[in-house]
Parts: sequence; structure tokens; C-alpha cells
Amino acid sequence: MEAMLAQIIALAMSDYKQFKLVVARLLGYIDPRQPFGTALFDAFARITVSVAIEGFALRRNSVTEELDVFLRRRALDDTAYPGEWHAPGTILRPGETYNNAFDRLAGEFGTSVLSYLLCDNLNWPQEARGHVLSIIFLVDLIDDPRKDETHCWFSVDRLPQPMVDSHEHHMLPMAIKAFEDRKRQQKGDL
Repeated sequence: MEAMLAQIIALAMSDYKQFKLVVARLLGYIDPRQPFGTALFDAFARITVSVAIEGFALRRNSVTEELDVFLRRRALDDTAYPGEWHAPGTILRPGETYNNAFDRLAGEFGTSVLSYLLCDNLNWPQEARGHVLSIIFLVDLIDDPRKDETHCWFSVDRLPQPMVDSHEHHMLPMAIKAFEDRKRQQKGDL
């Protein structure tokens, strides 16, 4: 494997045009409907724009009346944001619909997504892995989500740290606005 990799790197340095043709041919063997794995995903993310589906589940806490958000903590060995809290999300794969992405997110929530409301988007060229266009959704869940050491409800006024900066300071406020607008609309205040 190392010898083959050395040949490909040598080709990249000596004949970049030919190198790109070889890489394009090799990429033809990748099934875009299957997970890429971390190394390949990170390589693609560095040279393309990824479209992320971000699902924010919000609720009014029945005991405290505070607004809560459901978050999950990334693994400590993740290549981006290790150990940081964030809203469940996924990268849209070729040929997928929003429904496909939310079906996959059921694994992160521990329950299925009943409905989703488009809130906004965030063009984030400085994301840790590369350029990401995040599409932010307010989601309603079929059942209570999982609750363990890496999945939990938190008051939006007392968020856990560390938290992914773009989720805390940009996306969560967008989801809160959509949640409050929806509540006002349901009451007929809009």
C-alpha cells in the first residue's frame, strides 16, 4: 500500500493533470450511497462544499418553564470538535432527500423525526473540516429522545461546554427564533 501511495504522490508532483485523471477514475469505484468513512469524508470536505442537515429539537420544560434544546456530545477521538456538544446533524449524501437525512438522524436522536421546519441556513467556509453550508431545521420528535452521558436536554440559558461554536452562537439562535415564531403563529399572534 505504501509503495502504491508513493507512486501516486510522485505522479501528483510530476504530472498534476494525469494525477487528477487517476484520482477521478478511482473515485468512480466509490458508492456515493454508502458512508465514506472519516478519512475519505475529511478529504472531500477539504476540497468541496458539504451540505449539512442540522436538527434542533426544542421544548418548553414542563417543570422549569425554561426552553430546552437536545444536544449530543461528539466522541473524544472525532477529527472535528472532539468532545464538544452540538445539535444532531448529518451531511446530505448524493441523491438524498431531507427525509433520508432525518431517517439517518433517528439514530442520533434515539427516536424518529416526526416533522421538520426549515429555519435558515448558515454558509460556514471556516468550518473545521472545510466549507459547510448548514441547513438548520426545527424538528419535532415522535418520542422522547435518548438520554445518556452523550445525549441530553439542556436549558438554552445553561448550555454545556465545550460546545461547537457555530451551533451555540449562530444556529441555535436561528432555531429558537423559529420555535418562538411558530408558537406565536399557533396562538394567532402573527
